[in-house]
Amino acid sequence: MASPSQMRFLLVVAFFSKKYRMGIKGFGEFLYSSSKTIAEILGIIAGVGLIVGGLSMTGVSLSLARELVNAFSGNLILVLIAAAITSFVLGMGMTVSAVYVFLAIVMAPALVELGVNPIAGHLFVIYWATVSYITPPVALASFAAANIARTPPMQTSLVAMRLGAVKYVVPFAFALNPALVAQAPLPEVLITFVFAIVGVIFLGCAFEGWLVFVGRRPNWVMRALLIVAGLLTFAPELAFSVIGVVLGAVCFFVTRFWNLGGEHTPLGIDKDALSEESVLAEK
Repeated sequence: MASPSQMRFLLVVAFFSKKYRMGIKGFGEFLYSSSKTIAEILGIIAGVGLIVGGLSMTGVSLSLARELVNAFSGNLILVLIAAAITSFVLGMGMTVSAVYVFLAIVMAPALVELGVNPIAGHLFVIYWATVSYITPPVALASFAAANIARTPPMQTSLVAMRLGAVKYVVPFAFALNPALVAQAPLPEVLITFVFAIVGVIFLGCAFEGWLVFVGRRPNWVMRALLIVAGLLTFAPELAFSVIGVVLGAVCFFVTRFWNLGGEHTPLGIDKDALSEESVLAEK
């Protein structure tokens, strides 16, 4: 997000630049569009503020880490899932710096207590706190982008989720495999880094439904296997990572030579089609 000084500079450029000059009509449209965006975001933040404020006023947020560990009997996977949901809820409508300070006190100690590397634990909570920026029903960043692009807000949020789907998986990999955050010997860090890149490619292809380097659309079976392969490559054990790479390679090979797939559908929102639909609706 631009700072106030940057915004003032952009306004000056818009008024005095020959290429980007903004007239009276353009300035009016700018004010209207800005006010509309701010009103939408304020409406979302107002509702979210009730949740965060209720947790803070009742004192639940301060004892949350201890209660999570006790509730799940120290099971790391269950605590990570609960921490992800909690970080997502508490991160709705808050700035990144504010929510990190909050979660670093409230949530990160619970993960460190269960043996998660401190750096990985802090990255876990901040990643999941910022997931709400692209995830409905909040999706502040997606809603703001939709207003700029003049596209349906919810459809834009769903597209953003597809593009950033790997972000929901990577924080768990941080917590379970500290080598991903360089908390291991250098050879292990380099090997893990290579497997992680391959895993991200597998997961991205699975979520998008299009295989890069092959130029084919996989069927649902291949997509499910690619998700499994991508998750395996993030595993701390080298054997599982190798199995994931082999499984993903088989999916690419099968899709290339046996499942030719269909035509690729663009991920973006077709604004021309939306314009035609709106014109027909008006008629």
